[in-house]
Formats: sequence, C-alpha cells, structure tokens
Amino acid sequence: MNSDTSDPSAIDSQISTADQISYWQSISADVDGMLGGFPQVSRIDIQFSRNFIQKLRRLDNRSTRATSTSTSTSPIQNTAQAQSQSQSPTNTHTNTTYTFQHALEPGAGIGRVTLNLLAPLCAHIDIVEPIEKFTAVLTAPESPLVKNHQLSRVWNLPLQDWTPTLPPAYTANTTTSSPKYDLIFNQWCLNHLSFTSLVAYFKSLIPLLLPTGWIVVKENLSSDAFGADIFDADDSSVTRSDANWRAAFTEAGLRLVKTDLQTGFPKELKLYPVRIYALRPVE
Repeated sequence: MNSDTSDPSAIDSQISTADQISYWQSISADVDGMLGGFPQVSRIDIQFSRNFIQKLRRLDNRSTRATSTSTSTSPIQNTAQAQSQSQSPTNTHTNTTYTFQHALEPGAGIGRVTLNLLAPLCAHIDIVEPIEKFTAVLTAPESPLVKNHQLSRVWNLPLQDWTPTLPPAYTANTTTSSPKYDLIFNQWCLNHLSFTSLVAYFKSLIPLLLPTGWIVVKENLSSDAFGADIFDADDSSVTRSDANWRAAFTEAGLRLVKTDLQTGFPKELKLYPVRIYALRPVE
C-alpha cells in the first residue's frame, strides 16, 4: 500500500484509457452491463437521485424568495420577479414543461440515468460517451429522446479527450454553438479520470454552467480503512475517498453546496458506499 494514502498520484499512474475502452466495449448494452451485474439497484439509485435534485430545487426556491424579499423596492417589482422566476423551460416540440432547460450527461452509457432521471426533468440533453454501441441505443429513431426532440448532441469520446468545442458525432440542432447548461450530471464515470484530469475536467465545466446551474457528481467511495484510493484493474478505474473527491472540487474552484450518502442498497450485495455531491463555482 502506498504510505501516503491521501496522495492519489501513485495509484493514478496505473490508469489506462485504452484498457477502459476495451473493457466497456466487451460489456453488454443493457442495464445489467451498465451496473456490473447489479441491475436490481437501478430503481433505488434513480429514486434517490430524483429526491436529491428536488432538494436542490427547494434550496434555490428558498434562496430566490429571500433575495426577492430583501431587494424588492415595490409590490409591483416583487410580483414581476416572482412571475419571471416561476417560468419553467418548455420543449417547443412537445409543449412539455421541464425543471431544467439543457443538461449535460457524461458517461451516459445506454441511457439508464438519461431516460429514467434526466428525461422527465430536462428539455434538452447532451451526452458524452465513448462507446458508440451504447449511444446507438439513444440515437436510434425509436429512442424516446429522439422522438421527443430532447437529445441534442452526442460526443463519442473519452472524457479525457472531450472539449465542448469539438464537433459532436450526433447533433439534432441547427447550430453548433455550445449552450449553457443548468444541470451537468456525472455518475459512475469520473472514476476513470486521474486526479489531475478530474480537476481539469471540473474546471472546463465552469464556463459552461449557467449562474443558477448545478454540477452533480455521484460516485462510489473508497472503503479502505486508511482512506486510500482503490485501483480496479478490470476496468482501469479508481474508487476515490470522500476526502480526495472534496480535494478535487476545491482545487477546481468548486464549492460543495449539498451532499448525501446513498441509502437503500441491499447490504448483502456488499457494494461500495455511494455519495452524491451538488456543486457550484466559488463566487
């Protein structure tokens, strides 16, 4: 074991993007493959994330009400602000009202989170996913995201190689300009990045985020007794400690607004602890 359990650099040297791609190419394009043989946790996982996002919305609503009350100069102005703030994004093709206008989901796979968590909440969704056989499920004509005109862009690239200025592999938009996101949802994909790449990735998200937007990270936590990160040679990933996740956020210029520990997974499965973090840029 590395004597300095707080330093992720030694274990990160074992990460191989080529090995990661090779592993995921061998995985079946279904929920069982996406969840490593534990498809039974999907419903619990999605519901917990849905509840967490609802908590973030309540945080914003309380903040908005407090700001509106303290800064308003007249009842007319206060009413106008309230009306403006109550307006929600609408998908012009479906006339459906959503919580978020435009979301980005890295590591979407076949769209387990995309379809079950994000699609009911987001008018438009962009995806970064290196495995084309996975995104083919989402870009197919019969895909609900395509039918509802919610899928905007798909980049088939590893996160290490992605920048929002690159042309996407799939686009349903007439413009190539990069939008601002009000939700960037990362789950079970950032463990493929080295600590240095992780910090660089987080920094790259800040200019893409609306002032009221959220960066959400949901990942496994190391269960090492000494707090060390754990390398998995099977998929060339690193399970990080809570301390190292928080260190990456801080180094990237993000502040932690809220975090919860996932509950409800069957104990007999002996899974890693899972934590969800809500982040915004440091003001």
